[in-house]
Amino acid sequence: SPVVYNGMILTCDKHGQMNGLDEETGEQRLSLALGSDMEASFTIEDSTLYVGMLDGNVRSLSLPDGSERWSFATEGQIMAKPTLTSNLSPSALFIGSYDNYMYTLSPLTGKLINRVETGNYINGAAVLWQNYVLFGGCDSWVRIVNGTTGIPADSLKLDAYIPASPVVDGDNVYVADYRGDVYELTLADGGRITSHRKLLSAAEDDGGRLSVPV
Repeated sequence: SPVVYNGMILTCDKHGQMNGLDEETGEQRLSLALGSDMEASFTIEDSTLYVGMLDGNVRSLSLPDGSERWSFATEGQIMAKPTLTSNLSPSALFIGSYDNYMYTLSPLTGKLINRVETGNYINGAAVLWQNYVLFGGCDSWVRIVNGTTGIPADSLKLDAYIPASPVVDGDNVYVADYRGDVYELTLADGGRITSHRKLLSAAEDDGGRLSVPV
């Protein structure tokens, strides 16, 4: 997805070529080769670009020159956007990999804070609720993890794997699976799931939903 930053609309193609277009005139203001193929979106905060690559690396780059601040290697390709939060102490960057782990990294240094093992690939980005991290994966589980300690708080198995990110609205979480069902989960203190229901049932088994609910 495009990201608006400093008066530019930033886009990146599969081969890691990032372009910045002036949001008023459309003129190109930035051209940056990231050096590896990618399919995930990216995150920008305080002139720093955070991006996950298909070669398994998470990278932090300075804008606009693209100089590397740090790099962290996972053991699988990355298809998910990094999720950055400053609401936790310390601040944290969350990103999932095809090595079946959700990683928590320091956004300043790239050092590993903790990681949570799942049963399969992680395609979607993590989302935040209070001080908890929520994410789905190709093992069909929605997981809720303490964002500071990495300790699991609760989980729920859906009917099919989860290709996209969940969405949080208040104490409710909305998530779609590859079968085509859409669910609502309600959360309470401690990161517990107090109730869940299927808002929409798939009309057929091949009606998979690959997009993020809004």
